[in-house]
Amino acid sequence: MSEVRDTNPLPTISGPPPEEGSEHPSGVPQVEGYEVLELLGEGGMGTVWRAVQLSTRREVALKLMTKEAFASEKARARFQREVELTARLQHPNIARIYDSGQCNGVHYYAMELIRGVPIDRYARDQHLAPRRVLELIHTVCEAVHHAHHHGVIHRDLKPSNILVTNDGQPHLLDFGLAKPFLEGEADVTLSAAGEAVGTPAYMSPEQALGRKTDWRSDIFNLGVICYELLTGRRPFEGVTAPEILAAIINKEPLSIDLLCPEVPTDFRRVVDKCLRKEPELRYQHVDDLRVDLKVIQSALESRESVVGKREKSVATLLFLNLSTITCNPRLFEIVERTPTLEPMRHDGAMAE
Repeated sequence: MSEVRDTNPLPTISGPPPEEGSEHPSGVPQVEGYEVLELLGEGGMGTVWRAVQLSTRREVALKLMTKEAFASEKARARFQREVELTARLQHPNIARIYDSGQCNGVHYYAMELIRGVPIDRYARDQHLAPRRVLELIHTVCEAVHHAHHHGVIHRDLKPSNILVTNDGQPHLLDFGLAKPFLEGEADVTLSAAGEAVGTPAYMSPEQALGRKTDWRSDIFNLGVICYELLTGRRPFEGVTAPEILAAIINKEPLSIDLLCPEVPTDFRRVVDKCLRKEPELRYQHVDDLRVDLKVIQSALESRESVVGKREKSVATLLFLNLSTITCNPRLFEIVERTPTLEPMRHDGAMAE
């Protein structure tokens, strides 16, 4: 698998920790070259803000490391790796990264601001049919394939990391747990042996066991997402994270046809293959998954086209047959002369 490297890499995230006074009293950070507007979200490593890049006047999502995260060498390395790996990717369905650096000790990167909703919420609000779910997942697979082709495993594919915009297009973001996998490429080990990395409900069995992962974990993650979009529930459930992880490792999900019978059989089989616990029994490359989804999509389109033509033909024939009927005036005379029955009393006699 070949890699296309960025000839103009973003600057390294390094330097002193955030300075006191680098934020306004209101808590809004000050980053040179940006007008920071509002908080969009926050996590263990940092906060994400809506901002305007002054040089271009475009709105961006500005991710900043927290002071607590900066104190951790592992967190700094992950932040830097996220910048470097995301910068490799140039795909219409992956949020692009524009800039990175530090200002007043605040370490940041600016990326494309995606205005959308998580893919699970979109599917629920739009009451998506299996056909539309298939189209969405196929597009997501194209984005994941692009990442894999450039040597990047996401490792945290989940609905909140796939936003769907008003035009119905999904966009992949948040490569905070991503890692490179190209042969000969150096990588810093950022996870301890036996440590589960990812979001419990969407982990692959090897992630849940803390084992070494590869691109086939992303394929399992995609299967979990697809199952949820089709059925409205996750394939592996539990009250606590350990219960969820135990279900992923030991249990099989309830069959999709029991929860959503209208899902085409071929589509169900594709999802089942993605969810195989043994990596060697899943799709070995996301491109294979993408091809199968495209084949099913084409088959459904052909079937719908045939059904549509058949219904149109039946409607045309029915119209032609009805148009040849000649009304017989004698029929109306018979109807007019037919006496109207008087209502019956409860004893069966005619009412007077």
